[in-house]
Amino acid sequence: MASTALPNKRQQGVILLALFGILFIAGAGVLISLLDGNAIAQRRSNNTSIAMREAKEALIAYATLYAEYYGATNSGPGFLPCPDSNGDGIENVPCAANSLGRIPQSITLPNGNFFPLSNYNSSIDEQLWYGVADNFRRSPLGVINSSTITGTTLDGQGRIAAILIAPGPPNASQSRPSNTSSRYLEDSNITAPSFVSSAIVNPDLFNDRVLSITIDEIMGPITRQVAYLLKTELDAYRVANLAYPADADFTPLNIAPAEAWFTANSWFANANYVRVSNNEATLTFTGCPNISYTLLYNPPNTPDDLRRTGLRC
Repeated sequence: MASTALPNKRQQGVILLALFGILFIAGAGVLISLLDGNAIAQRRSNNTSIAMREAKEALIAYATLYAEYYGATNSGPGFLPCPDSNGDGIENVPCAANSLGRIPQSITLPNGNFFPLSNYNSSIDEQLWYGVADNFRRSPLGVINSSTITGTTLDGQGRIAAILIAPGPPNASQSRPSNTSSRYLEDSNITAPSFVSSAIVNPDLFNDRVLSITIDEIMGPITRQVAYLLKTELDAYRVANLAYPADADFTPLNIAPAEAWFTANSWFANANYVRVSNNEATLTFTGCPNISYTLLYNPPNTPDDLRRTGLRC
């Protein structure tokens, strides 16, 4: 009877090394695959964060320059575009109450130019979603000043002018493409005005990325515009009267900016003026206590001296 020779120790070592090599290669392949997947996910997360910040900056810029772009009698800075409710990339006006849709890819201005907002992930049907508070929607036009408040909230916190939401991949109940928010968003984010950044009940089913635009962030640059208008009038008063007006003389009769939106949006009632000296005064605005302006008179044809303390209301 023939016998089968057992491998010697050297052969056994070679076999074990070979098996170890195979297992190492297989394990390395799995690890590399996982690392690649994590790298892709991280890159996408970073790109989404950048896109949301850029969209937010564009919306704040649009709001700040609104009066310059539209120049309508009662329009002023602060207004935001309506959402795109049908997925064609264009805002749909007028905005519905508690309006929620996708962020328009761009806005066509009255002069025919385009103001770009965002088209991030529009090619894969995951364009950013966007909700605008009623008081800040540009159509129908309301009244915006430093005292304006809204009913829009994020995680229960108020003073929200708009919300941006990046949808995650669809879960089992979300079929796409669609123009229905529940096919992209989760929890209370599917309807305005109460938004959340996480879900307590079903956290595994929540993959929305949420970014707010606060009233304070919009009012920062806008109060500077208003302060500049008032300083122009106050400097003219100083030229005529050799001093800035006394506090009691700071009235619409004496200080009246020509821009119609200033009066239409009740900015004078929200401007708090204090004369420091003949050539110096301070301005603050109701609802924006953390920003103050110092006005220093300069003779005509010299640079305006308007100094600001504080960044956000």
